[in-house]
Amino acid sequence: MFLRVSANDTDVYTCNASNAFGTSTASSRVKVRLNVSLVGVNPQGSRCDQLKRRPPGVDYCAFVGDNLTLSCRVNDPQATTIIYKYEGGSSRGSDVSLTPVPSVAEGRYLYNATNDCGNSSDMLNLRVYDPARIDRQQTLPPPADFNEEVFGAGRSDEPINVTFGSSVKLFCPFTGIGQANATWLREQPDGFTAEINTSLAVFFMNNTGNMSVLTISPFTEEFEGTYRCTTTSIDFDDAGDVVLQEACDDIIGTCEHLVAKGYCLIYFIKRYFCCWTCRQY
Repeated sequence: MFLRVSANDTDVYTCNASNAFGTSTASSRVKVRLNVSLVGVNPQGSRCDQLKRRPPGVDYCAFVGDNLTLSCRVNDPQATTIIYKYEGGSSRGSDVSLTPVPSVAEGRYLYNATNDCGNSSDMLNLRVYDPARIDRQQTLPPPADFNEEVFGAGRSDEPINVTFGSSVKLFCPFTGIGQANATWLREQPDGFTAEINTSLAVFFMNNTGNMSVLTISPFTEEFEGTYRCTTTSIDFDDAGDVVLQEACDDIIGTCEHLVAKGYCLIYFIKRYFCCWTCRQY
């Protein structure tokens, strides 16, 4: 007699009885009622705990490229188990290996187990995220004309020389399947950092899909500094810089032009140090 049946007790049990008149035997097979669960196994754990906010109604989160296995847990090793992608209705076997995880793996998975006592099921809602990372390799469009200069965010730590008076386009392409916000910050030579003031006519920002473009036109010494593109989403933040400075030859030429034209000494002094660092003027 069992007071509490566990999965280890499943077997065929035989009762033998005998007395003076003979012997009698009866057998019975004990089956356990199924208890099942469908879990995710990932070396990085569920990404839900790494998000800025946990999505409602989601059981497990993964990033594109993770090594994930959806594993059946059942208390009867003899049970027949199968996993279905709920939306598609296709059979997936007893375990599902998603290595690496593709974006199309997102969805609800139904796990069903069957034995002689009946069947039991469990469902797992999987959400897949593709973090919004700046694409530092994407080919940028060529300049529209001779007066336009094109640069990409996060591609070089070195200052980029820009022609005085040109139109500068800073491109920030990023990857990701979720909704992301892209913004531009400017770190000025004095170290002060703030969002780009698009109310100034010189700045124009355009965000379309997975691309953010900041236009600075016309570019002058006043707009030198570090321009930082930041991408923010529920799963990841990224940032890429572009450091702009007025081209040295343009600075020299401007200084010479100011002296030749007799412009006020105050403005000349403001620019004189730049001229001197490029060439002993």
